[in-house]
Amino acid sequence: MAQSNFSRRDFLRWASAGAGAAAVGGGIWLTGRNAGDGSARSQPGLTDPKRTPSTDGSGTTEGGSTTGAPETDSQPSAPIIAPTADPGARRLVVIEMDGGNDGLSMVVPYGTGRYYDLRSRTSTPADEVLHLNDQFGLHPSLTRLKARGGLAIVQGVGSFQPDLSHFAMMDRWYSGDPDGTANYDTGIWGRLADSLADPTAAAVAVSIGSSNHKSLLSRKAPTMSLPDYGSAGYLSGATADDAVRFRFQQAMSQFASAGGDGWFARLRAVDGQAIKLSSKLVEVNDQANKAQESGDKQPEYPGSPLSDGLRAAAQLFAVDLLVRIVHVPMQEPFDTHENHRDQFSQIMDRFDQAVEAFRVDLGARGLADSVLIATTSEFGRRIKDNGTNGLDHGTASTTMLIGPVNQGFFGEFPSLGTLDDEDNLKATMSFDQYLATVAEG
Repeated sequence: MAQSNFSRRDFLRWASAGAGAAAVGGGIWLTGRNAGDGSARSQPGLTDPKRTPSTDGSGTTEGGSTTGAPETDSQPSAPIIAPTADPGARRLVVIEMDGGNDGLSMVVPYGTGRYYDLRSRTSTPADEVLHLNDQFGLHPSLTRLKARGGLAIVQGVGSFQPDLSHFAMMDRWYSGDPDGTANYDTGIWGRLADSLADPTAAAVAVSIGSSNHKSLLSRKAPTMSLPDYGSAGYLSGATADDAVRFRFQQAMSQFASAGGDGWFARLRAVDGQAIKLSSKLVEVNDQANKAQESGDKQPEYPGSPLSDGLRAAAQLFAVDLLVRIVHVPMQEPFDTHENHRDQFSQIMDRFDQAVEAFRVDLGARGLADSVLIATTSEFGRRIKDNGTNGLDHGTASTTMLIGPVNQGFFGEFPSLGTLDDEDNLKATMSFDQYLATVAEG
């Protein structure tokens, strides 16, 4: 048996792979700190796109009534997510723009003079915006998204009781609790996984690029968090030639199959689920590598954590492992307190490249009409720029739904004239309504 080099770092990574599976499993099989039903409180909505724009960016018409986004091609009765004849075939990819995405830079209100008055240092010039209509347009880096279309823009998404802490707002988004009072013991995507649960699935929901992600905590559905797609190789796939890794994986497998009673039985069962999914992921990756070595043309993705996660999502969906939800944190510097314009431009370019590669890949696999992409972020940025050419923590933001949608603007554009006490936008839509709409679709 060949010997392999084995560092302390390798050991810790392998150990954390097993421990991570067990920790996520604790959320799968063990209820949390209360006896609530873990269900989402809000009913799905967002069926009517707003159609009357304000003329001054204040968010009101001359008569004082609240107004929303400009008129679009969507019909008033059209749902935001296109209906499907086969709901069981639909898959969801959640792209988390962690760090606080500035919705007004992603979808620019270039037709509103007040936007430029408030952002003398960080605004996007109107002649650079990719115009969608005479009021709004995409950030200039989003050329591929603009060209391909299939985009629903949801405006004013946030909390009516906002908190400017990353951690507080992430916790609320992950649990689907806009005001932080519900005390859920499950996550928003974990609850959706529960409603879709298939007892034969190795995992119904997977997060790629995170560790024990709270949004996937569930009651009955198997869910899994992976630090990266390659981490599956720590639990499966070793041969006898790789002595230490092979022994580690044998030990994990024996632990998972040892049975027992009570909590340890649950822990072992969870590790078994983790190994089951890991073996499938390793198999899928090996098939892709062999196809590439044989000369088969493989989808081209740019190099970034987001593109790696999206590539993995496409592979998971293509081989039908019964995974219905894939969550991918972008791991980009959205927290742009300084030098916002340059940083945000680079982030949007990487987002645009990765999403385009993913959509091309889905199309080649015949999955373009089956996969919905939804963006999330814990909050937006402050409407006024600061003294370091940046934007501080904000409240309401803009989200996107990409793929099988009724293209257009949905929700209500927040007022730029009536801000809260912190000079932040006032949300016009509670984010649990947005999440419930995604779940329904």
